[in-house]
Amino acid sequence: MSSVRIEIRGHDKPKTTTVIVQRSMDSLINAARNKLQLGNTKIAKIWNAVDKCEVTEEDLPDLKQGAVLIFSTKKDAIFDGRSSNKKTESNDPPVQKQSDKIKLVEYTDSDSEEDENNSSPMTSSDTDESEDEKPSSKETSVPCIECEDPACMRCEDCGDDFCTMCFRTIHMHGTRRYHKVRQFAEAKESLSSLLVTPTSNLICDRARYIPLRLELAERKSLRLLEGVIKSNAYTDRVDTTNHKNEQKRLFAQMKCIHSILCGLVVGRDYDKGRAITESTNFKVYEKFYRRVFEIGRRHKIMNPDRMRSEYGQLMYMLMDAETKHDDLGFSCINPIVTVKEYLTERGADKLLKDEHIVVATSEILSIGKSQYEVRHSIKQKEATVNHLARKYSNEKINEEEIKQCIYSISDNNAFLRESRDCCDIMIDYLKHYFSPTRVEDGFSLAISAGESGHRLTHNHERQFYYVLQSLTLWREILHNMFMLWYLCDVDLLQTRVNQYQLKDTGQGQHRVQQCPRVAKAMRSILHDVQVKVGGENWVGSSVVHLGDHNVPNAFMFIDKYGQISRILGPIVTTLRRVAELAENENLKTYVDDTFGGMDQLKKQILCDFFKSAFDGSGADNFFDAGSCIDGRLTSCWNWCQSITQKKFYSVFLLTGFVGFDGGFNHA
Repeated sequence: MSSVRIEIRGHDKPKTTTVIVQRSMDSLINAARNKLQLGNTKIAKIWNAVDKCEVTEEDLPDLKQGAVLIFSTKKDAIFDGRSSNKKTESNDPPVQKQSDKIKLVEYTDSDSEEDENNSSPMTSSDTDESEDEKPSSKETSVPCIECEDPACMRCEDCGDDFCTMCFRTIHMHGTRRYHKVRQFAEAKESLSSLLVTPTSNLICDRARYIPLRLELAERKSLRLLEGVIKSNAYTDRVDTTNHKNEQKRLFAQMKCIHSILCGLVVGRDYDKGRAITESTNFKVYEKFYRRVFEIGRRHKIMNPDRMRSEYGQLMYMLMDAETKHDDLGFSCINPIVTVKEYLTERGADKLLKDEHIVVATSEILSIGKSQYEVRHSIKQKEATVNHLARKYSNEKINEEEIKQCIYSISDNNAFLRESRDCCDIMIDYLKHYFSPTRVEDGFSLAISAGESGHRLTHNHERQFYYVLQSLTLWREILHNMFMLWYLCDVDLLQTRVNQYQLKDTGQGQHRVQQCPRVAKAMRSILHDVQVKVGGENWVGSSVVHLGDHNVPNAFMFIDKYGQISRILGPIVTTLRRVAELAENENLKTYVDDTFGGMDQLKKQILCDFFKSAFDGSGADNFFDAGSCIDGRLTSCWNWCQSITQKKFYSVFLLTGFVGFDGGFNHA
């Protein structure tokens, strides 16, 4: 069936949507009513904007794909046939502000019960703001022709408006890759336009793996757990070569596990802790242990920069405790509490499909916005959160718990912006400064094995696509990081059916364990990326190392790919702050004399990174590094280690660079 675009006029304000052509006129009108939330609004006239004629039920089978129908509430309305989504004679796209990318709905505390049962509460204006602070005009939000989310660009060749994700999907192959596009609004940093606005369906899917944010009481238990794990130094005592045989190592395991279990109870209640050290009857506190250990694992997933030394020891201790299940008499493992599971158990899972969940969980960024717009967005978001909390609270879940779930999804959005979007920005830099078919003098990406430490041989075009595919793969891994972390947690802790072996992998003693769930998810992600970028043109190996001496277990995998944002983040920050150096006359002179200008400096940094960080280096053999999936990241680590030898290292320092690893001891 073909789909048509519907425009409603004569109502409060023009609205637009896309629907599938129905067999009858009444069905078509009802479909448009449901999408545009018109209620019982009467449609008096339907006009074909292309053929410039009135549409009847007999005309429905003849409607073509993409036809534009104007629904009018006024019977005597006359239309000139031009749609608001068609290109005007001046060929200028409508201007859309950065702040209008997400349609915000504001609620007041005085909403009636009727409003709370309605999915579209009334909006109200900010009367407390002065007239001087308000913007002079408001542009109408233009919907994407595919998904109906707010569009942020127009394809000049297609003549249609798209959001970022739909534009990339449709213009991925063929001659559409070369279509010209014009942004509706330019932020202060043009590269920040790559932020993707989530939909309610996408949020519902992601919520299956988003951990629930900790409450105050849980944070107290977390501090107790961190102190006990840090003072125990579990892996230093257990995973060493000092044990003469396996029995001595097993004895050390049980001794350390008992020490941790006793320490948790002593830290909670000294008298009870003293009693349990004498009886060692830990099963009495089984629920307490399960809850505390689950809190620590959940907190780490939500905050990857926290517990960077304690988390590994915690997971390895739980692996051994699960193996010694019969000796302890109970299991220390509780499943991770996720947002969707928490809401489903309490009968409030419809919250995730509410159309306003996008507004309630969106980040409010100051890029390209005035101070008034930022304050206004904050008020609208807070009002939306309060409305959803009132609407979906029941006997099993109160308003504060609803808000806790909403804020947990917001935390996930913040994580994606901080980690995933740096890959998008680097991809944009690659496409902006380099071309696969044109080589600029002095900025060729070609590498040759044996020269400058390179282990691969690629011409300029092949290296361009190799870098593009690697960054795209990293982006998708980071986008699905919470899902991978959830699967990693399951794979690691099922040691009764998936046992590990302590081996010397060439990088010290490591626990080598198969991780079937993570491996399956990685193969799926890799396949999707290969289809997206063109599987027949995939450059390099598709081998994913898991459960071997390169990536011994799921914990090492998640720790390895968690470094991507720590590597790309400082590079993106440096490139953004290069322009600030021009404000100082002496620094500007230094950059001009040494690098030939600010733009040349950026290209030198990017050219060196795209060549030396993706050259297969970083290991003593091709199998461990090379062009495999994990070897690409190994090469990147090697480039980071050698940055102090780069000519542009002084520029990194001038822009505030301190290192790629961030804070460790206090993280």
